[in-house]
Amino acid sequence: MAKALDKINQELTALEEKVEGVNREIRGQYGEYSGLIAQTVKRQLVTLFYQISTHVYPENFLKLSLSERERLQQAIRDLGQTGSLLFEENLENPLEVPPEKKVDFRSEILKKLPITPEQLEKVRQHILKRKDAELAGEDSSSSEEFIVIGKLEDGEELELDVQSDSLDSDPLDFMDEEDDEDELTDEEDDEEEEEDEDEITHTLLVLVRWLKQVERGLNQVLKQLSQEGNQILIRARIFPSQVPSKVLEAAIQAEEGGATGNAPNLLNLLIEGGREQVVPVTALRLRLSELEFGDPMLARSRSRIRELNAQVKSLHKQYQQLQREKAIAEAEAAWRASWYEEN
Repeated sequence: MAKALDKINQELTALEEKVEGVNREIRGQYGEYSGLIAQTVKRQLVTLFYQISTHVYPENFLKLSLSERERLQQAIRDLGQTGSLLFEENLENPLEVPPEKKVDFRSEILKKLPITPEQLEKVRQHILKRKDAELAGEDSSSSEEFIVIGKLEDGEELELDVQSDSLDSDPLDFMDEEDDEDELTDEEDDEEEEEDEDEITHTLLVLVRWLKQVERGLNQVLKQLSQEGNQILIRARIFPSQVPSKVLEAAIQAEEGGATGNAPNLLNLLIEGGREQVVPVTALRLRLSELEFGDPMLARSRSRIRELNAQVKSLHKQYQQLQREKAIAEAEAAWRASWYEEN
């Protein structure tokens, strides 16, 4: 026997209030998160610039005059302020950002640089050798490994760190519900085409789209800050002169993969010169997962966001179930209204 229609309508009214409550809470939680990540990024930028300037390229930093060092440090502070404004703007007015495609780091680099069939064969042999070592029980990740993947315009070869612990690891996922949100949006888009939206459908649809835009915006802000930070290092002559901007851009755009540095939010590349000299390039690459891992308050805020996202999904499922029950109750009532017994 179907649930009474009055009872279903009461439950839908209660559900609408819950949806509104979660809507307010999750937006407020993102406000807290945006403020926290802005402060975290400010601190991280200072730490990362300090480490790159004093530990990775100390000789280049010492070549700068006092005024040049002061300009570099002021540029770091300005970049942190820019980040705060970008995070605030992303929250208040998230832009329509196209869905990010999973980018394989090596493939992206290969698109940027010429590579010969001989080099491809060298890469293949290197990978097979490492797999054989793993099967034999040897520790293939105890030392750094590099493979040449292309030549730069001046004839130098680019090598990529392929340590298994840096390329094969699965970093902390910061948005476990993203695929489910895609599914929710698709379902509601279909409903919108078929019939007018009710209040609950509209609220859920607007909320999910806002969540997706804010999350993608967060990643875009981090990529923008990383690129601008690396450009500051290039202009300040901290990076070696051989650093190719196109390789850095490809590395930052790659969503996952690449060789992580000794510290979070750093990316290691190697450029091998013609005289068998290896020039290390340690660049900025800010990532949500690493920022959250290093900041307990930011991690707690993300955890609460995940809980609220789970509530959104649960409320959507409850809504679908109640809509189904309502349709059944209305159909039964319509049947009884038109049915009569023949004498």
